[in-house]
Amino acid sequence: QVCTTISSGGVGRGGTAMLARAGQVLDNLPSFVLVSALSSVPHCSIERYCGLVTVHMIKETVNVTRQFESLQVFYHQFVSEALLTAKAHVLSVGGDALLGYRINNLFLREDKRRAYAVISIS
Repeated sequence: QVCTTISSGGVGRGGTAMLARAGQVLDNLPSFVLVSALSSVPHCSIERYCGLVTVHMIKETVNVTRQFESLQVFYHQFVSEALLTAKAHVLSVGGDALLGYRINNLFLREDKRRAYAVISIS
């Protein structure tokens, strides 16, 4: 999984690079993070490699139907939270794209009204 800054190749919506000089951040902050399991994006080029991003999360609930509408909603929200955490990490290091990410481990378990989920993204 690669955190990068990308630039548009003229077609579609390209990313905005965040530049830092001597501890000061310029006003060119990215407003979104492009997330793709692909290692490259069509019509965009990678300007800078920002590093590896890894996210490990655990979530548990004792009453699925009370806190969430259903088990499917619990799982969907869990995976969405993990991806949002990864996107926040990308923004924090100055990137605007998360490329080549993989869900390495996804464990989901349900027993009566309880639910338990574990995820590892890298």
